[in-house]
Amino acid sequence: EFRAEDLIQAGIENVIAIIVDNSYQRGAWWAWGGISRNVMLVKNSELRIKRVKVTPSVNLQTKKGSVALQCHVENNSLKDEKVRIHLKIFENTLPQKLLVDTSISTSVSSENTVIEHVFLPVPSFVKLWDINQPNLYQCEVSIIRDAAIINEKRSIFGFRNIEIKNQQLLLNGEAVRLAGFNRVHDHRAVGNTEPFWLVKKDLDYMKSIGCNMTRMMHAPLSPELLDYADQ
Repeated sequence: EFRAEDLIQAGIENVIAIIVDNSYQRGAWWAWGGISRNVMLVKNSELRIKRVKVTPSVNLQTKKGSVALQCHVENNSLKDEKVRIHLKIFENTLPQKLLVDTSISTSVSSENTVIEHVFLPVPSFVKLWDINQPNLYQCEVSIIRDAAIINEKRSIFGFRNIEIKNQQLLLNGEAVRLAGFNRVHDHRAVGNTEPFWLVKKDLDYMKSIGCNMTRMMHAPLSPELLDYADQ
């Protein structure tokens, strides 16, 4: 990601050219070239939530959960700003159930970024993420100005506990017998672009024959694959 406003002129047609170097390099698999992930031109407000890191935790005895948030707030304006940040946590179901609804204030100097750390206890018992019951929650962080949302970012997560004891992997306190596969994002028709239909087909098939873990390639993975694995 990089800023481009100085390269774009309003009111006229602008051309964006992307050059891809597909020089062949011998490696462990076919070196597919080209652009393998989505490319977007995004118009942001001067104030935005640049990044949110969500760290959920759960007490397995009480089934009480909490969420630690690391919110990166970016100010691209030429003046210092006071910012109101709205924080919500939902059960990621239809309809969604609102569990936490709060807000904080912060100040961001011109052309700068601040990081706010927020700890949010979840008041109700949480539903654990499990292999066969992948319960998910959603965090929504937004910047509010004059009662309007000017920028927001969402993140999906689950409450689970993973430990290794006595040479066993424990998921939520219970031993898991691991059975898995190695998956390389390489396809004769679509290369390494990983369209969602292919992601779904592969993961559904692996799970149908007992897979509960997989090495998902050492190259960067598509967000769609990681999201579907959560689900």
